[in-house]
Formats: sequence, C-alpha cells, structure tokens
Amino acid sequence: SPSELRRRPLRYGVVSLIPDDSPACPSALGQASVIGSEIDSVRRQIRQLTDLLGELRRRQRAWERGGQGEQAVIRVLVGMDAAWHVLADRRWPGTRRANIDVILVGPGGVFVIDVKNWRADVRVERGRLWRGDVDAQDAVIKLLDQTSAVEEVLAGAGLASAEGVPLLALAGRRNVRAQLDRVVLL
Repeated sequence: SPSELRRRPLRYGVVSLIPDDSPACPSALGQASVIGSEIDSVRRQIRQLTDLLGELRRRQRAWERGGQGEQAVIRVLVGMDAAWHVLADRRWPGTRRANIDVILVGPGGVFVIDVKNWRADVRVERGRLWRGDVDAQDAVIKLLDQTSAVEEVLAGAGLASAEGVPLLALAGRRNVRAQLDRVVLL
C-alpha cells in the first residue's frame, strides 16, 4: 500500500519509491560521503576530458598549419605555365585513407610533393633528415613510398619510363636545397 512505501533519494536527485522492508537510507554523513565520491569521480572525468580537449586542439592546429602550408605551395604551383597540371590532395594508391599532398605533372616529368610546415629548424646531417632534435627520416621514407606507388600507377597506365621525382617542400622556408637518396628538399 502507499503507506508502506517511502521516498528514497537516488543519484543525481532522482527519487524512487521503495518498500519499507528495504535497508534504511544512509545517514546524512554517509550520504555526504557518497556524494563526495561522486564529485571526485566527476572531477577526474573533467580532468581527463580537459586533457583530451587540449590534445585534440593541438592536433587540430597542427593539421591546420599543414593545410596552410600545402595551400601556399599549391598557389605557387598553379601559377606555373599552363603545360603543368597540379593534382592536389590525391589518395595514396594502395591505401584506404592516406593522401599525397600534391602531384605535379608536366613537360619536366612527374613530381610527388609532400609539404611540411614545420616550425623547428630543418637540417640534413649524416645522411638523415632532422627537425630540430627529432629524427624526421620517416618523412623521407614515406615520400619515397608515395613516389613508388605513383610510379606503379604510371607503369600500369603504360608509362613505364616515367620516373617520379620526390620533392619534400618546406613551406615558408627559403634557400633550402638538399638531397637525401632520391628526395629533393626545397
């Protein structure tokens, strides 16, 4: 009957009707302790979400800087002679989601261009690419792999003699010219 039921508060202010034979509600201090635990849990979640938000914002800024660098390089390339064709942001053959920043095709050949908008100083030392104190040789290897994939597509289209030229374009940098393996740094 309704007189045998009493109201018992549950988490987050939700109220439920429970039978009288259930255990008694915790004391006020007990309830305060339970709520304190919930507050601690929410604080931990907020800290984790704040950390995640910071990381996502950092990654977003890095992608935006990269995209801005690509756009700057593409604007220069589009201004070239009409015999040159700029193919921006193309799918990397043989992959599902990876892309090639720019493929430039013209009388001088096929150029596979990876644009880097790195803030740190870039140098070639002992046959390796460095970005500040970080070994960036993986960028060279990736570009060589991309160029090989483009060459395979060209060969499949009957252009077997077409050799791609891998260019690592350092956006916003001047007077940079180096070579690592087949990769030209500009």
